[in-house]
Amino acid sequence: MKVTNVATSPITFVMDGQPTAKLDVFVTKKPGSLYVTFIIELPCSDATNEGRTGAKILARGEGMYDAEAKKFVVLAGRGEQLVYNLSDGTEKMLENIVLVVGIAVLGHRTVGRVHDRPACGVARRRTGGEGIPA
Repeated sequence: MKVTNVATSPITFVMDGQPTAKLDVFVTKKPGSLYVTFIIELPCSDATNEGRTGAKILARGEGMYDAEAKKFVVLAGRGEQLVYNLSDGTEKMLENIVLVVGIAVLGHRTVGRVHDRPACGVARRRTGGEGIPA
C-alpha cells in the first residue's frame, strides 16, 4: 500500500508492519459508558531512494464505548500526522493529512486537489491560500 502526499510533490512511503493502538479509557457519569481516547500508529517505509527512516502515520481520536452493547460509538478523529526522519536525521512532520485508499477517505477531507493515480495517498489539509480556493 503506497502513502503519497498528493496535494504537493509526491512523498512516497509503503505501509510496512502491523499497526498498533494505544487506548486511554475514562469513566463517565453514565453507567455502562466509557470515554475513550486513542492513537493508532501505522508504520511505513521509504519507497524512494531518499534514505528516509522511522516513518509512521499517527491518527488520534476520541469517542465513547457502550459496555452494554459491547461496541464503540460516536468515534471522531482529532488529527493525523505523518512523521519520518530525513537522511541527515532531521525529523519531518506533516499534520492533518488525508489517507486515501481507493475511494475510501480517512482524516480531514479539505483538500484542494487530489490525483486519481495513487491507490493510496496522503495529502496535507488545504484551507485556502497558495492559489487553492478554500
